[in-house]
Amino acid sequence: MTRMMIDVAEIEIPSYIAHSKPSESKIEAVLGYVKENGTMDKPILVDSYGLLRDGYIRYLVAKRMGMEMIDAIVTEDSSYEYITAMFLKNSKKTYHWVNIKNLPISIGDIVSVKNRRGKASVVVTGIYRSDRWLGHKPVKSVIKKCSKKSE
Repeated sequence: MTRMMIDVAEIEIPSYIAHSKPSESKIEAVLGYVKENGTMDKPILVDSYGLLRDGYIRYLVAKRMGMEMIDAIVTEDSSYEYITAMFLKNSKKTYHWVNIKNLPISIGDIVSVKNRRGKASVVVTGIYRSDRWLGHKPVKSVIKKCSKKSE
């Protein structure tokens, strides 16, 4: 990972982030910090293609304040880990989510994911990597780790 100043206009926002609506109180807290200290409290996180991975509120504050450059950590690994999983209730179909936070996930784990209805619990049936951003919604957290059986 490399820390550097990057052009705010060059940052690409994934669709699942662009559709989120952060609370105005969180935005105001970061805005107040920047006004008081003249800088962000911590850097945003982007991949090597400029895709935002973390720090959306800081990005919004930078845009609101007309900042041209922002402190960022650029990840060298631009691949993404995806999971295939099935909903716990009455599901036979497999869906895909991105593990954008790089949580330690194994097949059989139960994880919380974001879907069109909010949050849901799913059981992981597969894990794969892609160098392309496929636009899937993110895994939110690991709820239960599978137990490894000794052979």
